[in-house]
Amino acid sequence: MKICLSLGENDIIRSGYVNIDPLCDPNHPQRIKADIGNLGLYADPGEVVELVAIDILDYVNIGQKEEVLNGWLNLIAINGQIVLGGTDLTQATKAFAFGHIDLQKVNNLLYGQQIAKSGVTTCHQLCTLLSSKGYRIVEKKILDFSYIVKAERIN
Repeated sequence: MKICLSLGENDIIRSGYVNIDPLCDPNHPQRIKADIGNLGLYADPGEVVELVAIDILDYVNIGQKEEVLNGWLNLIAINGQIVLGGTDLTQATKAFAFGHIDLQKVNNLLYGQQIAKSGVTTCHQLCTLLSSKGYRIVEKKILDFSYIVKAERIN
């Protein structure tokens, strides 16, 4: 069976997806509260045709990020896609260095406001990792301080 997963995305419920959020109310009618680092209960390797994780990657501990990503990538079917988004460390620090944003704004971007971000990286680092794992970058967008990368599994 082929399935689609959506991870995080606080107020977005994707129709036709298994919507998983580690921070949601356990009684939420359309979301599953679960550990995003352990998705084996919801999909088998090669079973996911699309995994969307737009706002959750920044909150994965930097020391666990590659392990978590490898787990997600293992679930993707051949020709399946993964869509990842987050805060781009390079863009945020450039904006601060050139005086476009103040220290409070850059701290919020990099470390979060209520829940601590610990895994902010760069779009380039993510694309390099995905390419090394047999994924083709289909789309890459950077807007202000955020990025979205869409990649397709080719082998």
